Amino acid sequence: MDTKPTTNATGLPSREQMVEAAERAAAMPPAPTPPPVVVPVTPVSEVPAKPSLFRRLMTIVQFRKQQRKERMIMLAEELKSITSEDVRRRIRITKVTARKYLEELVHEGRLLRRGKKGSYVYEIVHVQD
Repeated sequence: MDTKPTTNATGLPSREQMVEAAERAAAMPPAPTPPPVVVPVTPVSEVPAKPSLFRRLMTIVQFRKQQRKERMIMLAEELKSITSEDVRRRIRITKVTARKYLEELVHEGRLLRRGKKGSYVYEIVHVQD
């Protein structure tokens, strides 16, 4: 048996003990390396595409915009002619948004704009058969 003290005066192993421990560790066979972990990978073409949050929100915004524009057309049919102020009050949107949507409907050919700047009146386009 080894009768050497396990520690020196500082409480640490002696130099000889550290050398012996290093020699024993070097003589040991290396630890076996574990086999690599194989994770099955699904090809990108098979992964269903999940729409991004931005794309989902934009779809909702576009849907609401289309609904408002349809309500504006129904309002124009009911009143025969409308102003941006009529739209603002009845659909509860800002005056700027009302003007923008009315201009889009004019550009789409669904409404006609009459009057002078600042007092436009919008009417339904009647298709001649």
